[in-house]
Amino acid sequence: MSILNRKLDHINLNVPNLEEAIKFYTEVLGFEIVNRFKSDMEFVFITDGTITYELVENPLLDATTIEHIAYVSSDIQKDFDHFKKLGLVTTNLSYLSFMFENGVYYFFIKGAGNEKIEFCQKKEV
Repeated sequence: MSILNRKLDHINLNVPNLEEAIKFYTEVLGFEIVNRFKSDMEFVFITDGTITYELVENPLLDATTIEHIAYVSSDIQKDFDHFKKLGLVTTNLSYLSFMFENGVYYFFIKGAGNEKIEFCQKKEV
C-alpha cells in the first residue's frame, strides 16, 4: 500500500471516564464494542462501521482529547524505515501481544504540527 493510499485504522480518544464514554458512544451514537483489552491500562475499541475509536481513560482530564490518529500499514518494517529516514519516528517499532487475536506491531511519528500519528499492522498467523 502506498503512503498516499492509507486507510484510517482508528482515532485514539483519551476520556475522563471510560464507562461513561462507552455508554455515550454505544447508547446515544449507536457504536458497538469490537475489542476490549486490559494491561496496565484498559483499551476499548468501538465502531459504527465507518469509523473506529480507541477509548483510553485518563481521569485527570476535564474533557475528551484526541491522543493520536492511526493508519493501517501493510508493511510495518518498510514504513518504519521510510519514516525513520525522514527523521519523523518518535518511538521504536513495538509489538503488543495482548491486543487483537495475534497482536499488533506499531510505531509513532510526529506530524507537521507535532501531532502523534500511529502506523499499525495486526500480526497474521
